[in-house]
Amino acid sequence: MNSLRKIILLIVASLLSLINGSAQNAYTLQECMIYAREHAPANHRQQAQSRIYNQDRVEAIGAFLPSANASIGGEFDFGRSLDPGTNTYKDNKYFSNNYSGTLQLPLFQGLVRINNYKMTKAMDRMGLHQKQLIEDQVSLRVLNAFYNVVYYKQLVMQLTGQLEESERNLYQSLRMEELGLKAGADVAQMEANVASDRFALIRQENLLRVARLELKGAMNYPMEDSLAIRESLEPVLPQGSDIDPDSLFESARNYLPGSLVANFQLKGMKSAYKSSLASFFPSFSLFAGYNTRYFEVLKSEGATESFKKQWKNNAGQYVGMQVSIPIFNRLSNLSNRRRAKYRLEMQQADYEETMLKLNQEIAQSISDLNGAVQEYIQAMRKMNAADIAHTVNRRKFEEGMISALELQNSANQLAQAKAEQVGMHVQFLIRKKQVEYYQGIPFIK
Repeated sequence: MNSLRKIILLIVASLLSLINGSAQNAYTLQECMIYAREHAPANHRQQAQSRIYNQDRVEAIGAFLPSANASIGGEFDFGRSLDPGTNTYKDNKYFSNNYSGTLQLPLFQGLVRINNYKMTKAMDRMGLHQKQLIEDQVSLRVLNAFYNVVYYKQLVMQLTGQLEESERNLYQSLRMEELGLKAGADVAQMEANVASDRFALIRQENLLRVARLELKGAMNYPMEDSLAIRESLEPVLPQGSDIDPDSLFESARNYLPGSLVANFQLKGMKSAYKSSLASFFPSFSLFAGYNTRYFEVLKSEGATESFKKQWKNNAGQYVGMQVSIPIFNRLSNLSNRRRAKYRLEMQQADYEETMLKLNQEIAQSISDLNGAVQEYIQAMRKMNAADIAHTVNRRKFEEGMISALELQNSANQLAQAKAEQVGMHVQFLIRKKQVEYYQGIPFIK
C-alpha cells in the first residue's frame, strides 16, 4: 500500500513539474519581441549597415589629417648606362637602391572635406535610427501575430466548451428519448449540433496552428520547435484618447525613428549637394619629402662607399605647395552638381511624403483606438445579453419548451458574440499599443 502511494505521489510530482516547466517556457509578448529583435535577419543586416556608416564617418575625419607615403626601389643596370658616381655613361653593371618619403597636407578643397564629414555624420546618425526603425517594424509584426494567436486560442477554448455543452445536451436528449420526453428529431438535431461544433473546433484549431507559424516567422523562431505563449485577456476598462493628432504629430516627429531617418537623410543629401560645388573651386595643399639612394658597381675592383655614408651623402629634402585650378573637364563637374541637386529635390519630396504619411498614421491610429473602444463596449454588452438569453433557452429546452434547433441557434449567437468580444478586445490592445508608440512609449520596455 505504501509503495502504491509512493508511485502515485511520484506521478503527480512529475506531472506538476511538467506543467510548471511548460509555464516557465511560455513566452510573453515582451519576450517574443526581444527574441525577434535578437534573431531577426533584418536587424542583423541593419546592424552591419550601421557599422558601415560609422566607418564612413571615421574615414571623413581622417581626410583632415596629412597623408604620408614611403617607397623603396631597387634596379640593376646592364650595358652602357649612367654611372651614379661620376654621372657619366659607362659600360658597367650597377645595382642601386632608391628611398623616399613624402608628407602631404591638403589646405583647402572647396570645403569638400567639411561637407563630406557632415554628410557621413548625418548618415551615421540615420543608421542608428534606421536600426531602431527596423526593430520597431519587427516588433509591430510580432505584436499583430502574437495577438492573432491569442485570438484563436480564445476561440478554441470557447468552441471546446460549446462542444462539451452540445455533447451534454445530446446525452440528455438521449436519456429523455428513452423516457419518451423527446422525439427522435430532437436527438438527430442534437447529433447534428455536436458534429457542427466539432467541425468548427477543428477549423479553429487549424487556424491556430497557422497563426503560430506566422508568429514563429515574425520571431525567426525554429519552425520545428514548439512555441507556447503566455497572455491572459482579462476584462479591461477601455479608454479612448483625446489627444489632438496634429499636436501629437508635432512632438512625435522629433523622436520617432521613421521621422528621424527621413530628417537625417535630407541633411546628408544637403551636405552632398554642397560637396558637389567644391569641384568648381581651386585646391591648395602643402607637401614635403626626403629621398636618398645607394649604388654599387658590380664586379668592380675599386671599393664601394658604405651604405651609411651613401645614405648621408645622397640625401635630399624638398618642400612645396601645390595649387590645382579646375578649368574644363568635359562638363563632368557641372553634371555632378546637377545630379546632386536633383537628388536633393527627390529627397526633399521623400521627406515631405514621410511627414504627411506619419501625420496620417497618427490621426488614423487615434481614430482606430477610439473606434475600438466603442466597438469593445458594444461587443461586451452583446455578449452579456446573448449569454443571458442562451441560459434562459437552455432551461426552456430542458423543460421541453423549445426545440433543439432553437437551442442551437441560441448557442451559435452566443458563440458569435463571444468571438466578436474577443476580437474587439484584441483590437483594442493592439490599437492602444500603437498610440502609445506614437506617444514615445517603445514596444519593448
